Amino acid sequence: MEQFRHSAGVRLARQATAEARARAERDIAAMAARFGSLTWSRRARTGHAPDPLVPGWEPVAALEAAHELELAAHALAGEYIRQAREAGRSWVVIGDALGLLFRASANKISVGEQAHDYALSYDTSPGPRRCTWTCPACQQVITDHGPYPEVPGQAEGHDAACTRRTAELADWEARRSGS
Repeated sequence: MEQFRHSAGVRLARQATAEARARAERDIAAMAARFGSLTWSRRARTGHAPDPLVPGWEPVAALEAAHELELAAHALAGEYIRQAREAGRSWVVIGDALGLLFRASANKISVGEQAHDYALSYDTSPGPRRCTWTCPACQQVITDHGPYPEVPGQAEGHDAACTRRTAELADWEARRSGS
């Protein structure tokens, strides 16, 4: 049964990837057309000779459109990471959602650390890179230092009476003391 669930998950992930690629291609074509890309013809790669000519977008204009789409997607990913942290999701959960396991393994760090690094890499605010979010319990802006070993040092900015932070620290203390 577990193997079936895994196979179904892989199949759905592949379908989602294919759909995202198709949507990106449509959006890139629309952006290239809207912003003045010239169309040109290229040989289709069918594997059969002679390959027919097919219309396409000027490659540099399409590349520029793809890059703009990538920047927009990264900005949205950063916003969703912030929302996930506000909702109490861990860096490990975020890293799993981003598919960062293999990258983390290659870098010899945890998935959570890789997710935090990913979030910081797209911080476009001036000054030092940092991940911030608003705590829904105390309404304070939190500076998140990532999933590093000691919970007390992972985030700063909570109100002294913050129920969320108090619960996080109590849970950490309980796990640390083995109870």
